[in-house]
Amino acid sequence: MKAEKNLKGGPRYMLATKAMHKLGDISSDVPNLCYVYGEDSDNFIGNWVVGFGFFDVKFPKSTTRELTEEEKDKYDGKVVAVGSQGAYVISTKNVPKEAIVVKTRNSTYHLGKQKRDGARAVSRADYPLNFKRCKVLFLCIGKGMKLELADEPGTVWLTTEVVSIE
Repeated sequence: MKAEKNLKGGPRYMLATKAMHKLGDISSDVPNLCYVYGEDSDNFIGNWVVGFGFFDVKFPKSTTRELTEEEKDKYDGKVVAVGSQGAYVISTKNVPKEAIVVKTRNSTYHLGKQKRDGARAVSRADYPLNFKRCKVLFLCIGKGMKLELADEPGTVWLTTEVVSIE
């Protein structure tokens, strides 16, 4: 069965043990953090937060669960370094769903209202982007904003430090 591109409630971090990739079983003995962005009838689709970088991994719904509030607090703001892709900050807190303007040290980003699939229109003043839609993965004043390209799950855009959110 083909995976849905959209995940009910939008993309998010979850805990999982079982994981299947087209190259085989990449499960974990203990619950580990995964990032899910799609689903089919039996599985969430995403990737492990740390590991070898496999995308479109199937995490069975029967062995994958939402984070508790305590786990959200534990993981929120943690920095993860992943190979040559550099470091990024995990955000388990909610990003505003309405249209917003985000100013960083270098640019101003216009983010449209979040749609049901979690994606929104995006543009940057003065410097065009090579993508038009994104999902906001992390947004916090004083840290870089993290966007995932809506048409390329797993492809991430990092900004300089956010100075204001309007």
